[in-house]
Amino acid sequence: MGLSTGPEREGIDNGWGRLSGNDAREIGCILSIAIPIIAAMPDIKTRPNRQPMSSTHKAALARGRDEGRVVRRYLEALEHNRPKRGRKRTPESVAKRLGVVNERLASAEPLARLHLLQEKADLQAELDRAASTSDLDTLEKAFVKVARAYGQRKGIEYSAWRAAGVSASVLQRADITRTTVDTATTRTARKK
Repeated sequence: MGLSTGPEREGIDNGWGRLSGNDAREIGCILSIAIPIIAAMPDIKTRPNRQPMSSTHKAALARGRDEGRVVRRYLEALEHNRPKRGRKRTPESVAKRLGVVNERLASAEPLARLHLLQEKADLQAELDRAASTSDLDTLEKAFVKVARAYGQRKGIEYSAWRAAGVSASVLQRADITRTTVDTATTRTARKK
């Protein structure tokens, strides 16, 4: 099928030239064969052999998501409440310093006032963080309940928990010891 060059160029204009009647008939013949074949092809998005999930499978997935969420929140709280360098300040000492800053603000020069305002904001944030330690206790209790099962399912060893910042006492309460990981249920053992 080629483009006509002779006097029979009185066919369809395709933008590059005219197609002869023979060319147009050939294209029509090809399309009449190709369209039913394309229409008969299965839809790629449908998977006819896919089985619906059982309720136990759905429950296991939900439990895994919940356990992962508890572990993530606890680790994030640990990261956020990680002790800073130097001597730990008590809420009373922070409140006392906040009082001193408030007194100095009244008579401070503009530049000193700017620094005192920032220190006041920092001290207030530190007091708020100290008040949120009860949240850490709640998260820790939830973590202790799920950490062993989560660690066994994901193959997380004692040393990895410790490197992530989880204290030995919390791991002991969660019943995670240095030899807790059951190699038959770890992720790497299942892949082999």
